[in-house]
Formats: sequence, structure tokens, C-alpha cells
Amino acid sequence: MAIERCSFPEPWPRSVFVGEICGRSWSQVIVAIREGALVGYMVYWTVISEVHLLNLAVAPDWRRRGVGRELMRHLIDTGREEEVAEIVLEVRQSNRIAQQLYHSFHFEEIAVRPRYYSDNGEDALVMLLTLR
Repeated sequence: MAIERCSFPEPWPRSVFVGEICGRSWSQVIVAIREGALVGYMVYWTVISEVHLLNLAVAPDWRRRGVGRELMRHLIDTGREEEVAEIVLEVRQSNRIAQQLYHSFHFEEIAVRPRYYSDNGEDALVMLLTLR
């Protein structure tokens, strides 16, 4: 929860994480552990032939140290192993660092969701990686 709170202007409440971990068979929560501490995580759904990345965050002290890249590599490798067709995600238009990460894995911008984020009405870029 500490990573979530310092990573997003409108963090998910604990109940959402509990629901993702315990309540949905299609939901996966993956964590990154370094030096015995949880330093990052991602939440994604696999629905039929699509993976939807819902949340990816890294602790501030561990940013720009490859943790997010490792999580993304895991997501892509898992998608290929499970033979899903594509991975889709939304990212704030202002979040250039995350966009750079996604572009480095060859995600493409395919749409804009106007006023997607409820905290400030910011648009979201929809990004897609085709796996097959």
C-alpha cells in the first residue's frame, strides 16, 4: 500500500488489492522482491486472448533500476507462454517515463480515452503490444 500511495494521485484502496488477489480467477498480482523487501508490483487480467495491465508501480528508491522493466518482461513472457494475442494498457498522457518504458517494449499508442482519470480529468493513452 505504501508503494501505491506514493505512486499514484488516486491510489487504489486496500479492498481493491484484496479483491484482485483473492476474488478474481483472471487476475494476477506479481511482486518484485529486492534485498528482502517488496519493491514493485503489477496487477493484470487475462481475459480470453488479451492481457490487460491494470497497475504497475515501483518504490521510489528502486525506480530507474530495472524493476519496472523486469516486471514488464515477465508480463510479456507470460503472455507469450499463454499464447495471448495482445497486451493492452492505459497510461496518463503526462506520464512520459512509463510511456518510454512501454515504447521500449514496442507498445504502440492506439487510442486516447478522454478524461479517463477521475482525479484531474487527464486523458489516458491506450497502448497495445501484439504478441501474435
